[in-house]
Amino acid sequence: MAWVTLPDSDVDPESPITTGLMVALRDNPIAIAGRLSGAPLVTADEVYDQNAGGPPKLRVVNIENWNMHTSGGGGTLSKNITHGLTQANIRSVRALIRNDAATLLYMDGGASLDTGVGEPQFWIQSIDSNTVNLTRLTGGRMDNADHDDGSFTRGWLYIWYVDP
Repeated sequence: MAWVTLPDSDVDPESPITTGLMVALRDNPIAIAGRLSGAPLVTADEVYDQNAGGPPKLRVVNIENWNMHTSGGGGTLSKNITHGLTQANIRSVRALIRNDAATLLYMDGGASLDTGVGEPQFWIQSIDSNTVNLTRLTGGRMDNADHDDGSFTRGWLYIWYVDP
């Protein structure tokens, strides 16, 4: 495993999500942590939030029971997920959604991870004092029977936050 420098052209909104890109996104944090050749050196001081004075923490919240199939499936376009944090302490939020068979994954704001093309299938609409609102594309790839099981964990929110 080695550090892979990703050119801007690999991560712009029009670029496909390729296997090489996903491998680099998976392996680069490991290369940073292992201080492998070519990886940027990150010191402990750099990962501390300069306003709160401590390292950011990660909270993973399940996205439960979201039937996304609205055209005949009785589902909804959006879902509010309780985050359980003080809004002012939230530093970053990402979301990952899967289909009913758990064979396709979608990252918020991006194209599907199977083809790497197309417009975003869902995004983080808002973050308020209690919830993160996820909204999906009307008539998109999630509006079908592959996304209508509302009885399991649809995906996860990854919330980075600091203690006051």
